[in-house]
Amino acid sequence: MNANETAERSTEGYWQKIALIGGYLALAVGLLSVVQTPVTDYQLSIYTEVPAGFWAGVTVAVLVAVAVAVRTDARSRTRDAGLLLSTLGVLSIVALPVLRSYYFYGPGDSLSHLGWAREIQAGVIPPDGIVYPGIHLLSVQFAVVTGLPIRTAMLTLVALVVPLLFVTAFAACAYYVSESRRTAAVGAVVGLMFIPINNVSVHPVPHASSQAILLFPIVLFCLLLFLTTDDEGFALATPTGALLLFVSAGLLFVHPQEAMTYLSMLGGIVLLQFVVRRYRSSHPIASFRPLYAHTLVIGTLFVGWIRRQGRARSRVTSVLDSLLSRDPTVLQETDTRGASLVDLGGSLTELYLKLFSVSTLLMILAGALALALLVRAVDHRESRQNALSFLLSAALVLPTLGFVAIFLADQGDHYFRFYGFIMVTVSLLAVIAISLLADRLERSSGWLGGLLTRQRVWTALSFLFVAMIALQLATIHPSPYIYQANDRVTETVMDGYEQTFRYHDGETPLTAVRSGSSRYVDAIYGTTTAQRINYPGYEDAVPETVFNNNVTSHYEEDRYLIVTTKDRKKEVELYDGFRYSAAGFEALNTEPGSNRIRDNGGYTLYRLRGTDE
Repeated sequence: MNANETAERSTEGYWQKIALIGGYLALAVGLLSVVQTPVTDYQLSIYTEVPAGFWAGVTVAVLVAVAVAVRTDARSRTRDAGLLLSTLGVLSIVALPVLRSYYFYGPGDSLSHLGWAREIQAGVIPPDGIVYPGIHLLSVQFAVVTGLPIRTAMLTLVALVVPLLFVTAFAACAYYVSESRRTAAVGAVVGLMFIPINNVSVHPVPHASSQAILLFPIVLFCLLLFLTTDDEGFALATPTGALLLFVSAGLLFVHPQEAMTYLSMLGGIVLLQFVVRRYRSSHPIASFRPLYAHTLVIGTLFVGWIRRQGRARSRVTSVLDSLLSRDPTVLQETDTRGASLVDLGGSLTELYLKLFSVSTLLMILAGALALALLVRAVDHRESRQNALSFLLSAALVLPTLGFVAIFLADQGDHYFRFYGFIMVTVSLLAVIAISLLADRLERSSGWLGGLLTRQRVWTALSFLFVAMIALQLATIHPSPYIYQANDRVTETVMDGYEQTFRYHDGETPLTAVRSGSSRYVDAIYGTTTAQRINYPGYEDAVPETVFNNNVTSHYEEDRYLIVTTKDRKKEVELYDGFRYSAAGFEALNTEPGSNRIRDNGGYTLYRLRGTDE
């Protein structure tokens, strides 16, 4: 390197440091504005309730940080500072429910998970009393260590700690496969897109399956470590082998379905290793440590755990029965949802582009790499990176078949859990593909008149990465942008339910809009306890046709009806009365037979007089 190049790099490094200082200051101002802005009543979008200063600060921070992180190729504290800034900026968006001091986040399965955690904490049920106790045990321990209420501990763990672990482990996987710091930086940036979260079946709320998917990069890193480390001795007794077994078992207890998908990945790797060792013993893959013992032990643990969990056994039976019946209802469900979106002014195509445009691009890149490895346009015998990439590509075959099977078995939206899990490895392959493509572009600069220099290629990529991050983070939380409502659970709603349960007569059924009160019964009494006491109206919801026409004269016996601010805003403002009309809500306050007996500003309880009286 001559004196001019040295001076040029020194000047560039100076301006990068200045830019990073500005980025950190912008993020600090943004965070200060968001924590000082009071949380108001329930709003449909978590994005619009946050002050503009926060978005300005995060935008500046992420734009500067990504540009610096991927442009610097050598070992550099500047690059590390850029990666830290980008991570802090993106995590501040993911962790908005924590920054906004939400009482809780997640009105569906999350409340049931909170109920289980409370029961484990109180000793009502043992940890092995549920099929996936991992996230609940972690929440209980986190609450003990931090002194936080269990609901706050669970929310902090899910919205901050787990996402941080995901990004860190994913970047570590990218570095370990490539042995390149620049590729590791790209891995960190792609990890910050949180591709697995699709808000169809993988969510940023307490949801055991979602947390298992986000923790999978830790298992994947341990897997890569074991494959390539030259430890002597029996596979399960080596340090890396024992570590891999430990984290794999941990994944099983976080969620068995994701452990099953992981087990199918191991099956694909084992098959490839067996074939290569038998017929191509000189191939680099043959030098990787075999996974036979781990696959056998993890498979045995999986079967043993499932056999003692009735809920898991019934799910397996349901999948098999549905596959054998060849029921095409999954396509009918898709048609129904598509028609509903059209009525709301959207379309499946529009929603797909919003949710999956970035992941589709990564799938194309990963698919191109896998194809290139298969036809040896990129020789998988050429380097350790290529051999590992080929191995990871083969590992996706069986999980992809599982995705197809669950789709055909009509198991709701569970196939998107397979999709989210698969996208972790797909994203890693896409990172490798991006680095290989950038290297090819740099090498081609000679016959393009020097147009594509290293810095120009990575500058262009940095702007592309920021655009991809923006597209993904726009859908990381439920919002009207993707025809969903904010998942915030307000204190007024929880307090309203608690007071209702406390003074309830024990006989009059409860009902609610769109869904019953079961989740709140779970959260307050404990999920296992709630199922045992069978609260009156546990899962009752008022039919939409009844609500819109004759809710005050429909029921023969008295009934309580719960309406929240979220119900009104979601049905009237977001869905424009598509199912529950504004007139139906207004009738509750004007029609005889409807008596408002409790209202705390976010939760209203009506008593509907029965027609038999």
